[in-house]
Amino acid sequence: MRFGAPVLCAALLGLAGLAGLLLESSREEAGIVPSPARIPLGGFEPLVVDLLHLRADAYLAQRRLPEAVAAIRMATELQPRVPDHWAILGHLLAWQTSQSSGDPEVRWRWAREGLEVMKRGLEHNPDSPDLLMALGQLYLLRVVRYPKLRELAVRDLDTPPAARA
Repeated sequence: MRFGAPVLCAALLGLAGLAGLLLESSREEAGIVPSPARIPLGGFEPLVVDLLHLRADAYLAQRRLPEAVAAIRMATELQPRVPDHWAILGHLLAWQTSQSSGDPEVRWRWAREGLEVMKRGLEHNPDSPDLLMALGQLYLLRVVRYPKLRELAVRDLDTPPAARA
């Protein structure tokens, strides 16, 4: 009986991995292209994503933005159908990372990358009102509100940012 608990735990872990592989095959049948990074995780994908979010929060508390952005990028790769991941990543890039520079060109580059991330998120989640709202807020509050960023956006996007919002 000494080995009963470890054997039971190993069996449950094996079943969880098998369930994850079955989930991947059903995703492929539904037309959802799996990411190569997701396949070895099996049924542990949600746990890994939760750990990535905890890691990103810890990095943000330590003001380590590149590491936080990398953790959230991994979460979006693992679960592209979750709009909140895309909104968080876009916010980190367009707001927090861009605030680290005083140069308007660098700020616009980060804001544009945040906008592009949210647009990619909309490709995976076309019916997400929360992601559409986050994208509109990003245009209005980050780009339109600051005159220098607005000028750079008009130059690069060929349309006023308020019209895009």
